Amino acid sequence: MQFLLGLVWLSLFLFSFWLTAKCFVVTIGAENNGLIYKSLKYKVLSVFYWLIVSFVWDFCFSFITIKFGW
Repeated sequence: MQFLLGLVWLSLFLFSFWLTAKCFVVTIGAENNGLIYKSLKYKVLSVFYWLIVSFVWDFCFSFITIKFGW
């Protein structure tokens, strides 16, 4: 059970890094094309994304730690 939970944990962690990297690549491409409004939108979205991801990670980690007593 702990192995499966660790696999899910790792896949979510890697997915969050992939999504953030994709967001930053789009932002850099928009800046190179001179689309400042679009790049600003993606920067704001990436900040909100990181806030949401960090909150979800903290909540899930606290819940799992309390539930399973790790």
